[in-house]
Amino acid sequence: MSVSIGCSRDSFDPFHRQVNSLTAISPHPSFSIAAGGELLLMLMLCFVYAGGAVPAVNEAHYVAKAKHYWQPEWGDKDFFLESADAHVAFYWSIGWLTKYVSLTTTTWIGRLAAWSLIVTGWFRLTRSMLPQWGTSLLTLALTICGWHYAHMAGEWVVGGIEGKSLAYGLVFWGLAALARNQWRWTWILFGGASAFHVLVGGWCVILAGLVWLSLPLQQRPSIRSMLPALVIGFVISLLGLLPALALNRDVDTSVAREANHIYAFLRLPHHLLFHRFQTQFVTRHLALFLGLSIVGLLTVHRNASLSRVVRFAIAAGSVAGVGAILDLALLSSPETAASLLRYYWFRLSDAMLPVAVALAIVWLTLNWSERSSVAQWGIVLMMGVAVLGIGDVARLRMQDRRPAADAQRMPVDPQFPEQAWLKYGDWRAACAWIAAQTPPHANFLTPATPQTFKWYTGRSEVFNHKDIPQDAAGIVEWNRRRLRYNELDLYDDEEINLERLRAFCRYYVVDYVIVDRSRAVLDLPFPVVYENDSYRILWIPPAEP
Repeated sequence: MSVSIGCSRDSFDPFHRQVNSLTAISPHPSFSIAAGGELLLMLMLCFVYAGGAVPAVNEAHYVAKAKHYWQPEWGDKDFFLESADAHVAFYWSIGWLTKYVSLTTTTWIGRLAAWSLIVTGWFRLTRSMLPQWGTSLLTLALTICGWHYAHMAGEWVVGGIEGKSLAYGLVFWGLAALARNQWRWTWILFGGASAFHVLVGGWCVILAGLVWLSLPLQQRPSIRSMLPALVIGFVISLLGLLPALALNRDVDTSVAREANHIYAFLRLPHHLLFHRFQTQFVTRHLALFLGLSIVGLLTVHRNASLSRVVRFAIAAGSVAGVGAILDLALLSSPETAASLLRYYWFRLSDAMLPVAVALAIVWLTLNWSERSSVAQWGIVLMMGVAVLGIGDVARLRMQDRRPAADAQRMPVDPQFPEQAWLKYGDWRAACAWIAAQTPPHANFLTPATPQTFKWYTGRSEVFNHKDIPQDAAGIVEWNRRRLRYNELDLYDDEEINLERLRAFCRYYVVDYVIVDRSRAVLDLPFPVVYENDSYRILWIPPAEP
């Protein structure tokens, strides 16, 4: 396909004159077939990058919680599903679908809704500074590569469906309003993002405030003129803020402190603690920030729309810098560190630096087209980077077509790649038997690492490492169960404390135990009701009164 993205001088050569005459549009175009085609290509790009089998890593967590919100009888004994509800706006927007269609169908509808919100917001954002056809698609592809290969704290934007996915869709609509100097809409849309995910939207409000402060006085809209929109945005954000505040209402201070430590230091240090990040992740993200600083200097006085987006991203990187300083300064005060760093200081840096870098590089490249052929070669190079980067992700997914939620916990051994598929098949078979042959309200002790037990069976489980609640009391209880689970030593190769196991099953009213046969050495003296090559299901007789 031959497409000229942004050559602005018709006299460059006959070919570019022809392409430019077909693709040139006004800075504020009405919707057209060409625009619709580009939006469709962007949606297809999201599918190529993130359209793997359901469920993705977080979907087994969030979509299951949304289903339980609307159908409390589903998994009614499950500790995580019964924990406090933190994402009510997400449950109301997507969760109700689970009453009428399957989890898989609900998830695909949610994915398409989130991707559509993201690409339309992205399209509006890019058209404020890059009106040429194809630039929205190119910059989105480059940004996805940046998200995938240059994150520091593991944040993602285009992926599965959860509240965060919808929040980022509204963030891009709000960022588009910011780029166009439409501050009232910025505050309202960021308030909407806060409703779906209070931290994503809340940080965006703070970053927009920093952008406002960084502008020359004559370019700032007055607070008075923005006040109604600020109030509207705040009211909308209460849909996310009030459930978040209610999580720890009436919780003892000591419980809250313990929960903060568990959350930050035991469960999510790879997202929250700078000193725990991999060195290569930090290095590549710092390189991205350096690149943003350079292109920011080159564009800050040349395009007002782009300048505001760059300022927004630099503010996000600066917030991450503050988070890193806090983390390193509080190494000897873990209690204080946990209470501060649980707010995801690095999230928006991961999300926004690639956005600004992609937009700025493409804008600078297209401006060179008036002077040399460097722009054409630059566009070709960027297209090649995007194709290779996203193509590699798609290639790896084609090699392993298991849902990401399963693949993450059943990694492929390069020496015996077929074993992962065999174990996955056995897991699905065991779950299918459970769904068909056990009572709907049965409670299971499962291997702690698989994430998809509830998804495939609709049954409750006592503990799962992935499924940590959001409220302080729930987090502390999650850790208590984790410790008690580890004490069982089900996979000890010498001795299993049967009395401890029986006491555990009595305390948590366990009906069945699933044993991973690839790890188990010793047999347990309970009736076997199902087994395959990888898993054995044991029935635990009810305790005598």
